[in-house]
Amino acid sequence: MNERFWAHLNSPIDVWFFGTVVVGLAAFIFDRYTDDRDRSRALQDRFDRLGFEYAGRLSQYSEWFIYLLEDSDDLTSPKLRACVTPSMLKTSIRGFAGSPSHQGKYEYSVNSFCDSKFSYAPIFNEFRDQSTVSILAEIRLVHDEMEPRGKGRMTKPLNTGCDYGLISFSEWLTIAINGFLNPDAVIPLSAKDFSTYSVENLRGRYMCRFYGIGPQDLWYTDVFAG
Repeated sequence: MNERFWAHLNSPIDVWFFGTVVVGLAAFIFDRYTDDRDRSRALQDRFDRLGFEYAGRLSQYSEWFIYLLEDSDDLTSPKLRACVTPSMLKTSIRGFAGSPSHQGKYEYSVNSFCDSKFSYAPIFNEFRDQSTVSILAEIRLVHDEMEPRGKGRMTKPLNTGCDYGLISFSEWLTIAINGFLNPDAVIPLSAKDFSTYSVENLRGRYMCRFYGIGPQDLWYTDVFAG
């Protein structure tokens, strides 16, 4: 029986089968594995770079927001300057939603701040022509491809006081994009001025829409994060 088995195994057709079909199938499976591994690495790298780009832009906006305060050292009970209006903030959000300034970040002055528009510089030069909205949209597309691979960000609740419960990271990105495209969702139409609208109110609205998207280990010590 054993002799017949080995004789059959050594026949030309079996040698061809094992040498061509089986080895070819193994090579195909290995190539698929390495391609999938390389794709996962490329997605993670892109996700990280996009996240740091967005976080860097948000940090520049936070720095600009500090100049809105009467006392930039008072982050416990901050108050807005008299010149700050809802229209001014909505314009800044629209500017943040757009592409970086090719002249780089504007150097603000306390004395002339109310005449200054928000502008920011890219963190990575490769994103110099890419708007913040498109950065967020690409983060979502990359994350949606990472998730079935067991990668990406876990679902978690937003900050206390937000209008949303437990949502996915992709849904969070959509909320941020909506906030950029519709600043009225951030600065409500009912806010005609800031005489009765505190910085704490604004902090919550900004935090619920624009924070928590960048790298998870990056902590913002500014007027928003506290």
